[in-house]
Amino acid sequence: MPPRRDHSDGPESEEEEQSTTFPTKLIGRILQENFTSPNTRISADALAVTTEYLRIYTREAIWRAIQEKTKNDTVAGSLGTGLLEVEDLERITGPLTLDFS
Repeated sequence: MPPRRDHSDGPESEEEEQSTTFPTKLIGRILQENFTSPNTRISADALAVTTEYLRIYTREAIWRAIQEKTKNDTVAGSLGTGLLEVEDLERITGPLTLDFS
């Protein structure tokens, strides 16, 4: 079970949270490139939901990676760089994928 978040860990305002999102056109283009049939379409509502899902998934991945890095740095007694590395994200992908499935 992932650690519970405090409201203080999140964005400072609702406006800030809404400004950090993926461009819907970009997500639509990525999806279109991966459809097997060129005739496959996605509705605007489905695209909006997919974009929001990706935003939440990404924010959660970053938050968990930061928590895991902080926990590991505390246990190891190192100060760390404060930057996330690929290895930090790789450590949390299994549990994150299971939680989102």
